[in-house]
Amino acid sequence: MQEPTEQTSQAEDDEQPKYVKSKKTKTKKSKYKVIKNFNKSKFFGFLKGITTLFIRRAKVVDATQGCGIPKKAIFLSTHGVKPLLGIIKNEMSMPKEVSFVTIGTHELCNPFFKRMRYGYAIHYHLRHGWGKIRSFFASFFVCSALGLLYKMARVIPSYRDGRTKHTLKQSLSALQQGHALLIYPEQLEHGYNNVFTEFLPGFVFIAEMHYKRTGEDIPICPCYFSYQHNKLIIGKPQSAIELLQEGKTRDDVAEFFRLKVNELYATHIQAIIQEKEAKFAKFNRA
Repeated sequence: MQEPTEQTSQAEDDEQPKYVKSKKTKTKKSKYKVIKNFNKSKFFGFLKGITTLFIRRAKVVDATQGCGIPKKAIFLSTHGVKPLLGIIKNEMSMPKEVSFVTIGTHELCNPFFKRMRYGYAIHYHLRHGWGKIRSFFASFFVCSALGLLYKMARVIPSYRDGRTKHTLKQSLSALQQGHALLIYPEQLEHGYNNVFTEFLPGFVFIAEMHYKRTGEDIPICPCYFSYQHNKLIIGKPQSAIELLQEGKTRDDVAEFFRLKVNELYATHIQAIIQEKEAKFAKFNRA
């Protein structure tokens, strides 16, 4: 058998396939920002203190029927008829001993132009019925500040599609770190009202998943915020897990808490309005 010469070995080397190094592809960063530390920034606490010089805190009404306001719970609150001020008032007025994380609409967690588009088209023009010019300037000034405030407050963005899993993951992480959650579950397709017709059941799913992971039955507190009366009414904590174990669906549990919130309005707000109207009518007759 003939030994390979230098020339034949060179030819064989030329015939062998050559492998080109592939370029390193950069891994895409997730556009969903993961919040690891849910403690609000100190600068946010400073701004909150300054805000109290211009905006009064809402009076907290303990309507827990002797149960006390829990430090760790899911608080279901409402925006009030002026939702952006309602969010600020809720943030300012929650009891100091409650360390909570807010879950807010993802549109207000977006970059500036997307925030402004939402504020202009949906929030002011559609839901409030404002004119185009008024909606434009209102959304410009409000959305300029909201991005930074939401970031400092560690707001978790909420979604209504497949991206809900990111909201769920962040919410469970906040609960496991010992924080409470502040959620606005009302359906806002028809604007902002005093009485609510539908609650979205996402908060029930969060409580259910937290129970499955940790075995902790997180209490849910129905709350009602009234802008006109400057009150934040915190109702009796209830268990969503017990309701689910009774055979109720998530929608049924959401409906149960909707009625509880409306009950807070009827007991603590509507009763006051009716009493004032009765006194006014009596005065007119006299």
